[in-house]
Amino acid sequence: MNRDPIQRKLAEFLTPQGVFRAVGGAGEIWVGTNLGSVRKDNQDRVLAIQVRYANRPRDNFTLCVLADGIGGLSNGAEAAALAASTFASSAIRLVALPIERRLWSSAQEANVAVYEAFGGRSGATLSGVFVGESGAFGVNIGDSRIYGVTSERSVRQLSVDDTFQNYAKNAVGLAEQRNALIQFVGMGEGVEPHIIAGDTYRYSYFLLTSDGVHGVGDSLFGKIVSSAATPQDVIRRLVTLNDISGGTDNGSAAIVSNRQDREPGTDGTTIRAISPIDRLEIWIPVVVPQPDRR
Repeated sequence: MNRDPIQRKLAEFLTPQGVFRAVGGAGEIWVGTNLGSVRKDNQDRVLAIQVRYANRPRDNFTLCVLADGIGGLSNGAEAAALAASTFASSAIRLVALPIERRLWSSAQEANVAVYEAFGGRSGATLSGVFVGESGAFGVNIGDSRIYGVTSERSVRQLSVDDTFQNYAKNAVGLAEQRNALIQFVGMGEGVEPHIIAGDTYRYSYFLLTSDGVHGVGDSLFGKIVSSAATPQDVIRRLVTLNDISGGTDNGSAAIVSNRQDREPGTDGTTIRAISPIDRLEIWIPVVVPQPDRR
């Protein structure tokens, strides 16, 4: 599959993200990542984008996406960058589709792209949250998570973990398989993205995490989030939590408000991307809505 120019730009933007520790963002959109103290490379990739249309501000949206390269497979970082960038660029192109179908199709495009690149020998998880005029929606494949955070800072997991442990909770004698993934981006045929309709009125923020962050357990994780004063503080604390808990895995997180941005673009479409270490702005004269080819 030929990648489009937006995808290539985003992939290049994400490639140098494998840093020791970094947090970036502004206002109520923040992303962060941490290598940890054990792994030699960071295979997490996390990204936030704001898309603004000059003539269609009601179509404006914010998208956060997190991909975690699968440990034990080769090229995990490359697979994660390809998954995140393909998913994001597809969500921009498929503006004519209903949001839930748009996210489902974008996740499927990411799966095809990673599979075609690595032939099933590499892959990544994928979690994404879309906030727009019609509300908040999420999609996930694998065991990276999406949480809703209320105005009182209580936290609820909204996504489904695609792990053996979650699907076979009563199985015995298979402890070594408990964290094995049932599905992931790049496995090829059979991927079924989970689509989440976020309750915009119930949740003030949506939070994405890789297992290096939420693996500390629900109690400690919830206390860290509830005690944070600002979105930036949430991400800084979660990234630091990865070190405190032993740093055995890469840890990444992203947070986004449920409030929609109606600021118009300038004579076309403006795409602003945020990573933990950098920012990127892409301007294009127009994005032509593309039909779903599936």
